[in-house]
Amino acid sequence: MSYQKNKIKGKGGLISAISIVLVILLVVGALGWLSGGFKDWSVKDWFKKAETDWAAYSKKTGCSVLLITATKTTGDSPADALDQIFYGNKSDTSTMKILVSGENEYEKTYTTSVSGNFNIPFTLPKIGNYVIELWISSGTGTYGFGVGDKDTTVIGGDSVKKSSVLTECFFGKNVTGIGEGAFRQCRNLKNIVLSDSVASIGNYAFYECNNLSSIAIPKGVENIGN
Repeated sequence: MSYQKNKIKGKGGLISAISIVLVILLVVGALGWLSGGFKDWSVKDWFKKAETDWAAYSKKTGCSVLLITATKTTGDSPADALDQIFYGNKSDTSTMKILVSGENEYEKTYTTSVSGNFNIPFTLPKIGNYVIELWISSGTGTYGFGVGDKDTTVIGGDSVKKSSVLTECFFGKNVTGIGEGAFRQCRNLKNIVLSDSVASIGNYAFYECNNLSSIAIPKGVENIGN
């Protein structure tokens, strides 16, 4: 009889231990999300995710997600699509974080508190697929893609070669606008999902996005350019 009681007690101790471990894992996971580490799967699996997964991920975390494929190219200078620039516009001095992630566990974080137009230049380590995540980490500011200049796209400025690296884009909750020509000549862009927070779309925002078959315009959009 005492043996049976000890056996039951032992099972109870094991269950308690497992419960504690699960609680610790949940706490660690929550802290990771709060610190900006939004990823809930390994980097090597990112590029296998379906479009619906990316849309759900962006909606869940509130961050914007850009998928890019950097390839070595020839033509106009500079001839290396590994050198990139992200252009945006922020409403105030709220802090924005930009996380660039790639294969082989590559990660690099950029931060800006600039109000108004800003650009983040970065160099990718090698040819391949990358994910760019953007979110307001401190403050209540909003931001837009592009800087209101038809010759400056979200990724890569006015170089067709550079802007072609963008393949998919999912808008986060703090995005309120798309600048003039923001996605101009992003000829490899095949999918874009706008958030309900978008209120304006500038002229020629999707000019010559030849692989973009359709786009759903949120009900809250008040101004749409040509």
